[in-house]
Amino acid sequence: MQTIVTDNVKETMQTAADDIEIAFICDPFEGENFELLRKEEQRIIGPPIVYACAQQKQPLPYNSRPIYCSVMSNHILCFTGFRKKEELGRLCNLVHHMGGSIRREFSGRVTQLVANSIHGQKYRVSL
Repeated sequence: MQTIVTDNVKETMQTAADDIEIAFICDPFEGENFELLRKEEQRIIGPPIVYACAQQKQPLPYNSRPIYCSVMSNHILCFTGFRKKEELGRLCNLVHHMGGSIRREFSGRVTQLVANSIHGQKYRVSL
């Protein structure tokens, strides 16, 4: 596997051959380069995923979203009571970046409910 270290991700995307498999390893998982790669739907992974795959002798994962680590890979979350779309979007991205899933509706498949208030219907049902 060839490794290239670059701060110019745009040039790397433009000059890469179509038959070459590219995974961009980003740390931190934010900033101008990260956003450019995300908008271009590039394969983005974090150092913890690379380390875990190397330790377990597994191939790097393919994911439609950027994935930093797999600490939440068996977790399904449902959010309730969040009014600000930007805040909820940020939280959902964090969960996805850690390998977790999000559900809009609270059901038996949901492993964690994240409530902004204890006064909501989903919170009462979860008890």
